Amino acid sequence: MHKLIYTHQHDAARLAKDELSRFGIHTIKTVSDETSLAESETDIFAARCAIHVSPPIFVRHICPVSVSIAWDGVEAEAYEKTLALLQSIYIGNKTVGIQARSVADVSAKPRGALLDAIHKAARDAGVARANGTPDYALSVIMTDGEVMLGFSPAALNLSTFAGGNRSFRRSDELISRSEFKLLEAFEVFGITPSGGGALDLGGAPGGWSRILLGLGYDVVAVDPAELDERMSNVAGVTHFRATAQQYLAKIGNAGASGVLFDFLANDMKMESSLSSRLVCQFAPYMKLNAAVVLTLKLLPGKYLKQIYNARKILETRYDIVGIKQLFHNRNEVTVCLKIKGM
Repeated sequence: MHKLIYTHQHDAARLAKDELSRFGIHTIKTVSDETSLAESETDIFAARCAIHVSPPIFVRHICPVSVSIAWDGVEAEAYEKTLALLQSIYIGNKTVGIQARSVADVSAKPRGALLDAIHKAARDAGVARANGTPDYALSVIMTDGEVMLGFSPAALNLSTFAGGNRSFRRSDELISRSEFKLLEAFEVFGITPSGGGALDLGGAPGGWSRILLGLGYDVVAVDPAELDERMSNVAGVTHFRATAQQYLAKIGNAGASGVLFDFLANDMKMESSLSSRLVCQFAPYMKLNAAVVLTLKLLPGKYLKQIYNARKILETRYDIVGIKQLFHNRNEVTVCLKIKGM
């Protein structure tokens, strides 16, 4: 059996566990609210390749447990085992990122000595350290009882960030934390900003509109509520102060066949099936290569049934690029769509 460690949102532990069981990966124990230890009954590389091809919704990050280190005498053991691990795998001129994280209170442990030893081993092994996204990840997971090291291609970890914890710099221009969801969605689903027109449903207070404007879109923000004053009278943002249904009626009554958007965003607090139907109603006003990002708000319990029902609705007008519970999602998942047939 080969051990792996994976992460998930605290309320999605069971769902993540069930997803991995389809790949022959079975959970051994819970390490923390958002981290679990598992073992694979099949070849670990083959299992993770299968996961990469068919990504789960609720598993955020997964990596192998290559070696374990006891906290007693951690400095010498960490150096020796890290050096041996890195020297045992030929990676050529590929880059390595050391991704350390704690999943328990390790404030009383020699954390600094551990990381110093691991960094020294990496230098002595002659590996090229990554300045940006690494080719390989050396995962360092610190628990109260032990330290686990895992070495693997970063792309097979589902996220190239430690534990899938994607953080963004909080700028002075930040309007709402929901902006991070949209930024993360562009990364996770590989969306290339095309510019042109973007429709932001439920646009107030204007966080997503601000991000879309910064990505080169001209934005129509639809919401009966006011936008943040920093988004008022901003060139490139038009606020239609009404509901999404009223805006849909307006462009429909006008026979607006020339109203074609390149991007649609929907982060409305609306039941998931209703939100999906609304997005489908806007399909005639989307260009053929347009992308859609929406969040499905999930009521407690029966997450999978709600996602299934929304998916069946969306598939009448769109092809689904992906569905993922992002690091910045809470009680929701994010969906990326393309117009059907593209």
